[in-house]
Amino acid sequence: MLTPTYRAAAGGGGEDGWVTGRAGLREVAAASLWVSPAVWAVVALVAGTVISQVTVDPGSGWAPLAFQGTADDARTLLITIASTVVTVIALVLGLTVVALQLSSTQFSPRLLRNFLRDRPTQRVLSVFLSTFTYSAAGLYTVGVSSGIRTEQFPRLAVTGAILLLFASLAMVIYFADHLAHSIQIDAITDLVQRGTVQALKRPRRRRGCAGEPTAPVRG
Repeated sequence: MLTPTYRAAAGGGGEDGWVTGRAGLREVAAASLWVSPAVWAVVALVAGTVISQVTVDPGSGWAPLAFQGTADDARTLLITIASTVVTVIALVLGLTVVALQLSSTQFSPRLLRNFLRDRPTQRVLSVFLSTFTYSAAGLYTVGVSSGIRTEQFPRLAVTGAILLLFASLAMVIYFADHLAHSIQIDAITDLVQRGTVQALKRPRRRRGCAGEPTAPVRG
């Protein structure tokens, strides 16, 4: 469970309250598995909207990079990518949770907490969610215009979905390698050591009286 960095008097009645700030927000964002994927999903939506406005002429230099199939081929491709990525996300998270549960009982319960704060895991989920969001949002524009089927569609945007698919496949291999190394005992002890050193170097705060601000104390 996440806890704020420090606790201080709320003022009035002498009751304590949680003091939050930029450091607390950064701590919550770093320890949340959904923040980074959600941000990159929004970025993927914006990027897809911008790329779908680009028209590639047959004689331009971008023509060889544009998707060469029909509108139905493009829609089928986007549906396949979106459904595949959802399956991969569920499979990866399921296998990861099982591996972490077995490792946490054998080595340290801190593995589950470190999994939420793991930057490579957040990057992998960001790529997966971006690929799904980009492909699913493309179904609103590819082959459809004002509710009517059309053969005109953003071919370059479909190429972007293919690139994201290859990036997701690369992330699957990267994540499998990262997970296999992260649950080894030497990696766990090194992570605990680095976390302990950072906690000792972090400035501590002491509680003040009711209504008084707390002052930092350096140990």
